[in-house]
Formats: sequence, structure tokens, C-alpha cells
Amino acid sequence: MSVSLPATTALHGVGQDHGAGQDHGAGQDHGAGQYHGAGQRLGGRYRLQALLADGDRASTWQAVDERSGRPVLAWALPPGVPVPVEVTAAVLTSAVPMDRRFARITDADCAGGEPYIVGQWPGGRRLEDLLGAGLPDPALAAAIAADVTDAVVTAHAAGRAHLALSPRTVFWTGRQAVITGLGIEAALTTPALLTLPAVEQAAIDARALAGLLYALLTGCWPGTARSALPPATDTGGVACPPRDLHPDLPWALDLVAECALAPQRDPATLSPARFATELRTARRACDRPRHRNRRAVHWPSGL
Repeated sequence: MSVSLPATTALHGVGQDHGAGQDHGAGQDHGAGQYHGAGQRLGGRYRLQALLADGDRASTWQAVDERSGRPVLAWALPPGVPVPVEVTAAVLTSAVPMDRRFARITDADCAGGEPYIVGQWPGGRRLEDLLGAGLPDPALAAAIAADVTDAVVTAHAAGRAHLALSPRTVFWTGRQAVITGLGIEAALTTPALLTLPAVEQAAIDARALAGLLYALLTGCWPGTARSALPPATDTGGVACPPRDLHPDLPWALDLVAECALAPQRDPATLSPARFATELRTARRACDRPRHRNRRAVHWPSGL
């Protein structure tokens, strides 16, 4: 892998790669996506294929590496605009291999006139797209949420927070969850979160994990990070309990999602590790027979 950064950042060549919030703006022309189009090449190598998301600082694409023929995930930044320092720092951090459930950064040019960031293609499909077609059964929903949670616990143990988890940044392959944009998404969308104390960052990621469980159970998104899923129904500014939307859901899963999302909960009692424990307890309390939901569709599962 090669990383080209501004001269003020004196690090290059981070190894070699061998594999792998409410928003309806993707495709609109007011974001960074207006500077790029399908068929365009980044760095003369990565051909853009499908726009996945558009934001002020970058547009996100499914692309293909024309040297290897493999699909990649690409962030195309506005040309001629200096890349913020927090983005270059996130590139370096995200290039370091960690848990296999995080798609890492494999190439970047943050110093040239047409900056871009490229990462491993996670495989499978985004939760956002899968949920748009139908809901998994609650047992699989809880299993996916637990897999994402375990990965985020690993990241926090290494001192790294995501801070932009959403159904858009999590993919499901049928066997495991793969998380994209560790550090990168926050740097591009909400950089102020990167300077928060660790306890506050932990609470942010824990609430997002609960939001992912909520989305998997209901098809609605209660979080603040961008997603094309419909927002969760609010009652006095609070997402209604999942069982209010789908009464046949297991009460234990309803309770763990509701408690973690409660605005009155002390952030000091919220962390990915604490949510992992609560979710593990809830899964044990659930009845083992698989529940069938109202919009039954086939979700790939090797579990």
C-alpha cells in the first residue's frame, strides 16, 4: 500500500494489501459527488462504478481496482481543496490491520490535486440496503448486532472509536459483519467528535450499536449518523420501543435496545463493552425458536 500525504505529514508506505445519518442526498449535486462521476478514475487506477453516499467533504463509491480487477471502496474528495489534517491522521491509523471485521484503508493520496482514499471492499451488502428489502428474523438480527458490537469492543480496547456507525457503514456477508470507515467517516462528517474524551466516545459508539440493533429489529434508524432508512418514530423526542412497531419481537431484545437509547441514561454507564454484556444477556433470554416477521425475506446467513 502507498499513502501520499501532505508534506507536513512525514509518513509514507504503510505496508502491502492483499485483500480484504438521515440522508437522502446520495446522487444530489450539492455535495462532493458533483466533482466525480461513474467511469472516472482516481489515481489513474480506481474506476468509479456506483455512488453509495454523498457528503460535503467526500463522496463514497463502489469502485474497481483496474490493476487487480478487485472491487474496492473509495472516498473521492473535492479536487483542489486541502485535505483536513484529521482526515490524513485517520488514513494513517486506519491503514493499520486490526480485527478482520474492519475493512482497512489500502491506498490514499491526500497530497495531490485530486485526493482520494481507497479501502478494502467488505463484500456482502450494506445493512441499509438489506433492510430496505425486509427484516431478518430477530435471532439473526441479534447475532449481527452482536458481531458488530464485538468488533467495536476490540477497536475501543485498542484506543480507536468509530463515531459514525450506521446501517450505511456496516456490511453483512452472510457469515460476518464488516465495518467500514473506522476513523475515516467521523473525520469526514463530524470531526469534532474526534477530540472528545474517551468516555464520551464510548457512549457515542454504544448508542450507535443499540441503534443498529433497533434498525435490524424494526427497519427504522434512531441514530444521528446518515442513513437512508426511515427515522425511528419519536414520542417526545425519544425513539419508541421496538415492540411498539413489531409486537412479536422478543421482549429482552426490545429492552436492551430501549435502555441503551434512553436519553436519560448516564453516558458514564454506556460503552461498547457494557452493551455487549447487555446484548449477550438478552440473547440468552430469548426463546430459541426463530421468530418470523411481517416482511419475511431471505437474509444470507452462515450462522
